[in-house]
Amino acid sequence: MNRQSTDDAFDERPSRYIVGIDLGTTNCAVAYLDTEIAAGSIETLRIEQWVDFGTRQQRELLPSFVYQPLAEERQLLEQGGGADSDHLVGWLARERGLQLPGRQVVSAKSWLCHDGVDRNEAILPWQGDEDVAKMSPVDASAMYLRRIREH
Repeated sequence: MNRQSTDDAFDERPSRYIVGIDLGTTNCAVAYLDTEIAAGSIETLRIEQWVDFGTRQQRELLPSFVYQPLAEERQLLEQGGGADSDHLVGWLARERGLQLPGRQVVSAKSWLCHDGVDRNEAILPWQGDEDVAKMSPVDASAMYLRRIREH
């Protein structure tokens, strides 16, 4: 059997961590097991996210919401060290979207499998405000995964 070079193949060593990601319609969650701990137990990854302007916390769930902040909100996020002040993902995105629903992407996962739309087309937020940039369900879902990875 011909083996690929190590540049082209996956690393064949066992992974230290076994990770499970639930990319849910309402919330995302991550659980992991450290295989180097003999009596290891499954742990929940706490994901850092904005919970208020100027305040970040680690939470076990990342709400599956994207919110496009108003200009004055973007300034607050930038002052607080927000890496991407054009979009909020998670807890604050869910809470602000309750107040300004035309700026919030919800149910991106549901749109991924909707046979009546192109999941790569910028259609969200559905019935969004005119000044809000649209994104695809794939892009919104990728934002959730990026937030988890950047944690």
